Amino acid sequence: MSADAALAGPESAILTAAIFRWTQALACLCTAWSGCGYAADAPAVPLQAPVATGERLSDWIHRVAGPLADTTALHWRAQAQRGPQTLLQQAVLEGFRADAGLTLSRQERDEFQAWLLALPVTGRVTVALADERWLQGSPQADPVLGERQSVVLYPRPRHVAVLTVAAHVCLVPHRAGAHVADYLRACPGDLASTVDWAWIAQPDGRTRRFGVAAWNEQAQDQPAPGAWIWAPPHSARVPDSLSDNLAE
Repeated sequence: MSADAALAGPESAILTAAIFRWTQALACLCTAWSGCGYAADAPAVPLQAPVATGERLSDWIHRVAGPLADTTALHWRAQAQRGPQTLLQQAVLEGFRADAGLTLSRQERDEFQAWLLALPVTGRVTVALADERWLQGSPQADPVLGERQSVVLYPRPRHVAVLTVAAHVCLVPHRAGAHVADYLRACPGDLASTVDWAWIAQPDGRTRRFGVAAWNEQAQDQPAPGAWIWAPPHSARVPDSLSDNLAE
């Protein structure tokens, strides 16, 4: 569904301005963390080529990108996955619309729903490890490509995106060794002191939840370049199940 369609209805006047300020952030997140934050003189142009039915993903990488390609932001997409992903998106939308426990205002809920509706469902499928050599040595994990499937390789991202319950996306330059709290502190406001749990969606599509407050801090994976972080404040009372679905 397009952003214009999402805004149809009496609330459109409230949300139109919000959609405008999300446009650049959506350009990053709509491609599932493809190439956020590239400098203006280095556009994130994806590498694409039709798949040959029956070829392995490792073959596609070798044929199209070459053996030395950086496959951090490789996307394998299947039309068959779009239906289940659409249902998941609808479950998140319904949660933000109807959950009585959320302490968000009606406008905040509407803005977040509009943001979600503007995101396309791509049918992306998780790959165990998008490395040509590793896939060749692990044929059980090397997908056989078929009809109604596609592969897109985006340039290596340079930023990590932090998403808030206000539907604001804060892009922070990736830094080796940095953890969730570091990225929260780099964004406007006092996010780090308001968040107990954070969800990391890595550029390979994997998601995990970590405790990030002083009382529940856990050893955690470092966000990779192109990851995004969902960090709802504890005061918003967002159910874990809703956050799990959103991160997926």
